Amino acid sequence: MGADHAVSRPRARRQDRWREAQEAQLRLFADNIPGPIAYLDKKLKYTFVNQAFANWVCRPQDQIYGKTPYEIMPHDVDSFLRPIIKRAQEGENVEYERVGIDADGERRWMHGRVAPDLDGTGKVRGLYCTEYDIHDLKLTEQALATREQQLRLFTDNIPEPVVYVDMEGKYSFVNDAFLHLVGISREEVIGKSVKEVLGAEVFDLQQPYVDRAAKGESVTFEREHIDINCRQRWLRNSIFPDMNFDGTIKGYYIVGHDITDLQQAQNALAARESQLRAIMDGVPAPVAYLDRDERCQYVNKPFLQYFGLSAEQVRALRLRDVVGHGIYASAQAMLSRALHGESTSFDRLVPGAGGAKRWMTIRVVPDATSSGEVHGAFVLMNDIHGLKQAQEALRASEAELRLIMDNVPARVAYIDREYRYRFLNRHNEEWLSESRKELTGRPVAEVLGDARSRQLQPLLKRVLAGETISTELLLVQPNGEQRWESVHLAPNRDAEGKVIGIYAAHTDIHDQKRNEEALHRANWMLSSHINNTPLAVLEWNRDFRLIRWSPQAEKIFGWRADEVHDISISGSQLTHEADREQVVEVMNKLMTGDEPRSTGINRNHRKDGETIWCEWYHSCLLDEQGRIASILSFVQDVSSRIQAEERLQYLATRDALTGLPNRLLLQERLTQAIAQAKRSGKRIGVMFIDLDRFKNVNDTLGHRIGDELLKRVTASLSEALRETDLLARLGGDEFMVIVEEFGDPTVLNLVAQKLQEAIAQPFQIEEHDIYVTSSIGIAVYPDDSDDPEGLLKHADVAMYRSKELGRNTYQFFDADLAARRLNQHTLEKALRIAVKENKLVLHYQPVIRIADKAVVGAEALLRWSDPEHGEIPPLVFIPLAEESGLIHVLGDWVLRSAAEQCVVWRKAGLPLMVSVNLSGRQFYRDDLAQRISQIVRTAGCEPSWIELEVTESSLLHDLEAIRKVLHRLRQEGFSVAIDDFGTGYSSLSHLKHFPIDTLKIDISFIADLESDPGDAAITEAIIALARGLGLRVVAEGVGT
Repeated sequence: MGADHAVSRPRARRQDRWREAQEAQLRLFADNIPGPIAYLDKKLKYTFVNQAFANWVCRPQDQIYGKTPYEIMPHDVDSFLRPIIKRAQEGENVEYERVGIDADGERRWMHGRVAPDLDGTGKVRGLYCTEYDIHDLKLTEQALATREQQLRLFTDNIPEPVVYVDMEGKYSFVNDAFLHLVGISREEVIGKSVKEVLGAEVFDLQQPYVDRAAKGESVTFEREHIDINCRQRWLRNSIFPDMNFDGTIKGYYIVGHDITDLQQAQNALAARESQLRAIMDGVPAPVAYLDRDERCQYVNKPFLQYFGLSAEQVRALRLRDVVGHGIYASAQAMLSRALHGESTSFDRLVPGAGGAKRWMTIRVVPDATSSGEVHGAFVLMNDIHGLKQAQEALRASEAELRLIMDNVPARVAYIDREYRYRFLNRHNEEWLSESRKELTGRPVAEVLGDARSRQLQPLLKRVLAGETISTELLLVQPNGEQRWESVHLAPNRDAEGKVIGIYAAHTDIHDQKRNEEALHRANWMLSSHINNTPLAVLEWNRDFRLIRWSPQAEKIFGWRADEVHDISISGSQLTHEADREQVVEVMNKLMTGDEPRSTGINRNHRKDGETIWCEWYHSCLLDEQGRIASILSFVQDVSSRIQAEERLQYLATRDALTGLPNRLLLQERLTQAIAQAKRSGKRIGVMFIDLDRFKNVNDTLGHRIGDELLKRVTASLSEALRETDLLARLGGDEFMVIVEEFGDPTVLNLVAQKLQEAIAQPFQIEEHDIYVTSSIGIAVYPDDSDDPEGLLKHADVAMYRSKELGRNTYQFFDADLAARRLNQHTLEKALRIAVKENKLVLHYQPVIRIADKAVVGAEALLRWSDPEHGEIPPLVFIPLAEESGLIHVLGDWVLRSAAEQCVVWRKAGLPLMVSVNLSGRQFYRDDLAQRISQIVRTAGCEPSWIELEVTESSLLHDLEAIRKVLHRLRQEGFSVAIDDFGTGYSSLSHLKHFPIDTLKIDISFIADLESDPGDAAITEAIIALARGLGLRVVAEGVGT
């Protein structure tokens, strides 16, 4: 028994010493923990506190033991802890945060924990109390909250919508401008998708651009939007991808810019607020004790929880096995210094259980004796991951804010109370041509210059007084020019509501202002034009209802605007019933875009019931998207013009004198008749009627009588024809008849006879009985030709053949006539060329005086030798020249050449008189006498050297006019001779009235003078007549 006691006492002493050493070691461990640690027993008396706790309450440890918290703590801490301790006594683990006073008297944020210590029965036998400093973490949280508040205020003062959409397509941030645009509250937007807020149409439009942004591209696009006031607006949206550190997409910033409202004061920045809110939770710090071999002799529960280890596992591990070789390698030098007696502290990203990695502030404190011997080291790991995240979020937030400000389409700046720039975006740098580093901190007046500063200073003062300003100003630019700007100034307030700065956004709207002025002027001019134009202006909406009715429209149609507003075009009383379907069809084509414009004439009703003709000019008006918005119609009353056109149409196709169809209508009707005949297999007769010697009527009785005769002839011809036949007047005394629907061409004989009989009757006009006859040419379809031109030409040829056969007859066309006519046409063409190229020549036949055989004169004889047709006699080409009108040019040339030759002979000493023939057609010229005199005198020839010869047959036409011309020529000095005397039918009394000097006996009498007693008697009679009248006589063909 004594031996047992002897053995147990040393064992107990060793256990006590071990226990004391263990307690001393734990106390040293607790004393090196920087936060307060205490233990309260069941009676709430301190049984253990560490040195940090003693320092905190400013008492030695031995003065604390046995005391309650209420005796040790300051009154304010005592009041704070009472409810917490009470909850812990009831078995609850309680964590709290409070502001305390540290050993240096500074107020600092602390995180505390009171945990119950339970016995084996589960009853509370004491309380563990710990606290640690979270002041730096709290300051960072407050800074982040302040920054977020500033960002919110800044973005809410940007007048453009800004949103943030996460990868699920849901809104996680919107500013006030966006809410105002869509007209709903923030609670109705946040967490909702784009499709839910803006609709499927906007979602489908925006999705392709979002897909591009998902690839890292910044995208800008435009879309239509209807705002809360139901106004149609256009937004230019920019999408910026929000990138993670690893390059993946977190979400999208979408900034909108209103590009529609030119009056809107805000055309400024859109911004967004950082969506990265790092929330930091303080957790108890992991703590470990390492021996000199770096083995974990002790670790606390947070350490085990963080690394996912049990206490048994950790004892067999070295520190490098727990934290990983990467962290250990970077911290080995620090640990080595601690094992040599130096306290160290450093930050590392520490991997934990489950792949977690968190930033820790690792503090290594050496475990040294009073002699300086180091037994190991305490490792305290303070979780600063939330602080690190907050710091990174703040940095990212500032970078994102700068990105937003640099991409909004405005110059954005922040100005403090001293009027100094504290922030400027990229557009300000470009505008001022200086970097933001050079501009930040400088006074506004220095940066902008005195002129612009004076303009803005009153506005800045008003904003510092608390006013928000949105306006448009004409401001001085850095280059000295004046430009319009949209200015938005908003105050920035601190937590107490005091204005501490100014948010400024400037947008250049100079071009918009100019466009606005131009648009205003254009609208004014358009309204003035519409109200003053002589055209009526009407406008129809997309439903074909009338929405515009100008004053001129009321004048034209008679209705007031309120009487016709909103009427439908399909049921409009304006449009004539017969034209309504056509009008609706035209308007439909315009509205569908098939035709951009249309012009038409239709009948319309006036209010008073009158029907008028109106010309309508329709055109489509397009909206900004190029869609048809309405149809504009310009209208004018063209009733007078239509009536005039109808009259002109009638006049264009009718002969003014007789009312008969003219050549134009004849061609049209003949074409129709041929088409009909082709279908029916019938024949068509074309009859060309020419009145014989109608010119004599005009010349003797005057044109008034001639016109009346044509009317009477027209009536007679019309009565002789069927209603189905067509009578037309080609002009002058020429008529044309179309006879349709017959088979045997001989029927045209009867028609021609009836027509000649109708004309042959005497026409009594005033006191005159007038007799006329006609020559008719007939062509038949399809015998002679199958086209209108051919038939008319062949009928003309046949008519001329009737003339050649003595007139007052009719002739059918045949091939010989065509050939002869063709030959005449060919000769006429060759004659024109010969005249133009001077291919005709003059031969001179001498005039010999019988008494002495002396040459006293010469007769100019015109001759033509054509390379193709040979020698062509004057009897052939002179009539051609008369018919074609070439006789005037040819006559001038002959007279000029003869006069020039006469001058040559006179200068050579040959005083010859030259005779020149005049055509009867030349007398149709009113200036013939003047013309002849001018040509002769220009050639240097005296009129007395020229004798002008006129055929006897020419004297039968317009006797009085010819007599006057010959008298004027005699007065000028010319001699006049009658050529071919005896072959015409003129009265001998004419010789007394015409100024004649010479009679030329026709060669037909001279040729048989010796063999034919009749010719000899006539010749003697002519000579005796001439002598009686005192005239010279020239016999043609003597000696030739």
